[in-house]
Amino acid sequence: MSRDSLWVTEQESYADVVDGYERACRHADATIDALPIDATGYVPWWPQPDVTPPNVMVHVLTETSRHAGHADILREQIDGTDGAGTTTSVRDEAD
Repeated sequence: MSRDSLWVTEQESYADVVDGYERACRHADATIDALPIDATGYVPWWPQPDVTPPNVMVHVLTETSRHAGHADILREQIDGTDGAGTTTSVRDEAD
């Protein structure tokens, strides 16, 4: 896999993106099940490219959390609710 394959193109539909995500999840689950905890791998674009499954899992969890937070901020700007369903006064504070 190259880093270039980590981006969604304009030609991909919502269904394509969800399908790709679900395939990646299935592949990750199978990889976690198949490898011992101390297996080694290599991610050339990471600052420390020699990795083990826990390194990758923590990285993916961190990235997922970060991006979900970004999406929550954007949604809050649109509809005024936070991730817990609480209405915020972001729009009122900006006025």
